[in-house]
Amino acid sequence: MIKFLSHSGLYRVLATASPDLLNTPDVDNKLAEQYKYISFKNIGSTATINEAKSMPENFAKTKEISYPKNFPVLYLLATESTDPDPSWEKIHQEMMEGNKQVELRILEGDHYLHHTKAKEIAEDTKQFLTHNK
Repeated sequence: MIKFLSHSGLYRVLATASPDLLNTPDVDNKLAEQYKYISFKNIGSTATINEAKSMPENFAKTKEISYPKNFPVLYLLATESTDPDPSWEKIHQEMMEGNKQVELRILEGDHYLHHTKAKEIAEDTKQFLTHNK
């Protein structure tokens, strides 16, 4: 369906009618146009389609994997994921078990936290790395 929407031009029509589909961060018009261009270019691409098709298999492969016990890990989760699905936070807490150098932080926002919380993420990361050398 995504490939059809992309190649037919319907995705552009839908995104023009409802710009929220593009998940563009709050930036100036010139940069917003670049985000729009990249979204239109990438949606329906072979890489994007393959990524979507591979997700269930990749999730299954990683389900039993854990980080080494002395490996520093910082999880940054978005409220868009944790609010409607409490198991999302629980899954990450389970992955943290036994590791003393791990932190989980939930940030207000959607999947694209790096669009809206870049400064906060940078500061959290710097602080985490300083305390977990």
